[in-house]
Amino acid sequence: MKIRRTTALIAYWTAALIIVAMILLSLDYSFTEALFMSSLFSPGVVAAKFFLSQAEKGGSNKAVINAVYIFGAIAVMEFLLIVIGHRLLEYIEEQSPLYLGIGVADILVNPVFVAVIILLILAGEHLVRQKYKETSEVRTISFTSDRHKMIMNSNEISYIESNDSEVWVVANDRRRFRNKTGISQWENLLGKDFIRVHRSYLVRKESIQETLYDSLTLADGTSIPVSRKYRDIVASLSDN
Repeated sequence: MKIRRTTALIAYWTAALIIVAMILLSLDYSFTEALFMSSLFSPGVVAAKFFLSQAEKGGSNKAVINAVYIFGAIAVMEFLLIVIGHRLLEYIEEQSPLYLGIGVADILVNPVFVAVIILLILAGEHLVRQKYKETSEVRTISFTSDRHKMIMNSNEISYIESNDSEVWVVANDRRRFRNKTGISQWENLLGKDFIRVHRSYLVRKESIQETLYDSLTLADGTSIPVSRKYRDIVASLSDN
């Protein structure tokens, strides 16, 4: 599945850049030049993907404001890249006796045009990732918490935390259920949809928003430590 998804993403990005290049052909670029100029949108797409995921961690109002700032900064970055890229092409073309000295087209430095291109590429990539996303196996889990029998679906559990003699089952909505089942037993019970990241933490893969060297961040903003023993395993998740 991972190989198929990687292949599909490479094919998608190649097709996306070619489609953008076809649009830029109408601006009097050759195909090679148009392909080069279309590749300059890639840094903006990568930056938008990373920073928008960070913006989502705030409240809804704050997330909207952050998104506006992010796209403003990306628009400035893309403006500089496009102008520099066009000037580089001009420098090369100046060596030709047929050089006409065409300036940068207004639409290329139009922030709305830049934002639309970036959002369309992001939307397409999201669809590809969703199509090849590994399906989770939802299980019904029953356990005892403070003498009460609890029944939950495995996809309702965000992570398991072991704290000395107590183990806490933490739900997606941050409810916490005290339990005496060992974390290793939970690891066997929950299966491949969960990953051990620390001797005290077992995390559902789909809850992970961001992985760092020695920690990871969940979708609700919770930070979970990653011990040295599990760093390579956690690092491999960022490649998926």
